[in-house]
Amino acid sequence: MVRGLCGLWLSALAAAAEPERCNGIDDDGDGTIDEGPVAWGLDADGDGVGSIAALSLTPSCLNTPTGGTHLVGDCDDGNGLIHPGAIEVCNGVDDDCDGTVDEGGVCLCERFVGVGSTWLACTTGIEWSEALDACHEHGYHLASIPDTETAELLSRVLSAWDQDFWVGLNDRQDEGIFEWEDGTSSDFEDWSDDEPSNGLLGYGILEEDCVELDAGDGGRWNDQPCGAEDAYLCEIECVARAWFPDLDGDGLGDGNAGILACEHPAATVPNAADCDDGDASLPGVFYIDADGDGAPGTPVVACAGDAVPTDCDDADATLQGCDGALSGSELTWGDGALEPPEPPYGFGCSCSGPETGRSAALLALLLLGLRRPRQRSPVVRGAKAPGVCGDQGR
Repeated sequence: MVRGLCGLWLSALAAAAEPERCNGIDDDGDGTIDEGPVAWGLDADGDGVGSIAALSLTPSCLNTPTGGTHLVGDCDDGNGLIHPGAIEVCNGVDDDCDGTVDEGGVCLCERFVGVGSTWLACTTGIEWSEALDACHEHGYHLASIPDTETAELLSRVLSAWDQDFWVGLNDRQDEGIFEWEDGTSSDFEDWSDDEPSNGLLGYGILEEDCVELDAGDGGRWNDQPCGAEDAYLCEIECVARAWFPDLDGDGLGDGNAGILACEHPAATVPNAADCDDGDASLPGVFYIDADGDGAPGTPVVACAGDAVPTDCDDADATLQGCDGALSGSELTWGDGALEPPEPPYGFGCSCSGPETGRSAALLALLLLGLRRPRQRSPVVRGAKAPGVCGDQGR
């Protein structure tokens, strides 16, 4: 039963534009709706969407294990507010699991990196305390500017906006003693002329206890009343990088579902090299017909193609064989043996007969690059290699 189910699933993947899902639609275009096998996932947070990190197969849409659902794609199964179809909000999180954070204009924040930190320049005008809370909701803090290098970076980047940005500097606790949000003192200073003034120059009667960075003045500082509404600058001391789900555990990530994070999220990898993240055997080694003689020979990593080489010299259209049908050519396994070894399998072939006088060993190449799911290489299609899904070639 396992062999039959796996074989059916592989056949469906090879022929389908999309794998079948339980959604009332003929996803794979075979004329049948919601036929098995179909994916399901555990739904630990109860939001109705199964985790992409706990993906399995069931024979049909009628077979759903306890605690699971056929609606899969949850990128954070520990948070019921995060799942496909959720409303994206301005919080530094991929709420709708589409691989993009805070898209769709939900918040006017732009992320950039530099001097060992990741920054958010948010152009919505809010009060200083509101900016403090907004940064914390992102997992950031209001920015600190400890040295000339940081000040020069911010001056250069923020010059694109003619706005004032709240930073974490303030003297709310002790007038005239400026500290950053975390309570550390400011040893570096970059005040505008005649600042800080605390409102003593006739600009108002309110105390000016919070500090803004003036992007129109080279990024220099000015103290302002904390109730004024400014843009704000958030910071986290790390450089975020992209991580990609690895559902099938083959070490290759799904390039359609990346997330940005400073720390390594569970069940992710730092590459987007998987063309089918539901099948650990894909991408596999298949063979291109490079010389156009009709016999596939050059090994590549792809999601579909000929899993057995039949061309002993794919640079010469006059030479082929390797299937035992032509004198002087033979199909061998990866170690040169004529009989299959224990899995995993590899193939080679050679042109060793007196008619050719030539030999070439084609071994499997581990050519891992960025590929999109279900992207097809220009290969000659054929059967999957022996041993896939426990078949062992029997």
